[in-house]
Amino acid sequence: MKSILLLTLFSFFLFAKSEDYETIHSLVERFYGKALEHNCNLRPRLDFMYKFSKNDDKMIAKLKSTLSEFMDRSKIKEVLEKIPEEFRIKKKKARTVLKTKINLINSAQTDETKDLHDAILVEIAFELPEFYDDEGIFENCYKKWIHKSIDIQHLEQVKRDIYSMTSRYDTFVENFKIEMKGANNLTATIQTHIHLANDVVNQLLQASTPQIEKIANENVKPRLDKLSDLYTELFDILESVKESLEDYNLHRLRWAEFLIGMRSSHNSIRKSKDELDLLCQ
Repeated sequence: MKSILLLTLFSFFLFAKSEDYETIHSLVERFYGKALEHNCNLRPRLDFMYKFSKNDDKMIAKLKSTLSEFMDRSKIKEVLEKIPEEFRIKKKKARTVLKTKINLINSAQTDETKDLHDAILVEIAFELPEFYDDEGIFENCYKKWIHKSIDIQHLEQVKRDIYSMTSRYDTFVENFKIEMKGANNLTATIQTHIHLANDVVNQLLQASTPQIEKIANENVKPRLDKLSDLYTELFDILESVKESLEDYNLHRLRWAEFLIGMRSSHNSIRKSKDELDLLCQ
């Protein structure tokens, strides 16, 4: 059985995969060039806007990998047939209880984990115009900005704001490290409990009829319950990872708008429609 995602890295390299749109990377590069026109070399102080690791391929491959079930259908059938129809777990049919729990764990291992992986991949593949700019405002302003020189006052504002932007980024990275460490530890714990669960299931399959009910009640069910709880914890962490990436991407949107003049500072609101119309002429 292929193990569930082992999150051994704590960062991603966020850059565009599409050739149809300008990327944050290319926007930053253009800004560096425009700043140099004013004898201002900012490289690499804005690189945080498009990357925080150079090792994305292995991580993305893991996120895209197919995860195997905890228990396949043939083994589920074998387990259920081993348990006499009349056996109970807390007054419920033992077969029904175990089948439900195994199916839930299978779903957690494959469907729910995959959904979270896919959601994280969406955030990794984040891009500017296609991602959020339905009205084309950013795209229009960006195309105009490409052919303009930077206003010196705006350049000075960017220089002042870089520290605050970098601090926000550093906070994100620190939180991300904590989340990844938690995911690493929990993933290792889940792997241990998968082995333990398989051990007690195999014990049940080898047991004589008089032992089966006790093993199902005292060994198998508690192991499956623990696995379910651990998956719930893992999903919470993966959801937090996704939300952290969403927050990072939201700030990147704001920072990108700031660089091209759609915002007066990195934390200000967008300029008014009239101001943007003037900016994008």
